[in-house]
Amino acid sequence: MRRMLLQQPKLRGFRSLRPKPAIVNLGDIDRAFEAGASITPAALRTAALVRSTTDGVKVLGGGSVTKAYTLKGLRVSAAVKTKVEAAGGSVVGA
Repeated sequence: MRRMLLQQPKLRGFRSLRPKPAIVNLGDIDRAFEAGASITPAALRTAALVRSTTDGVKVLGGGSVTKAYTLKGLRVSAAVKTKVEAAGGSVVGA
């Protein structure tokens, strides 16, 4: 006798298991920090801009920059890098 294998139906959609970094906009950083500040993942967590830093933090270019900052240990978009460097700041590491 032939045995029929039980098959699972296909599920709709796709959900990636890859961890996603916490997201913060540049405008939020500009409001929360003073000029010349060194911004790290720990500083963003202390300022309550991100909940968790275990999967990293990425800074997106939403908003404008009015002060010079040093971004350390953060992933940044190309727009953020140009905005921060135009304001006199720097981006170190990733």
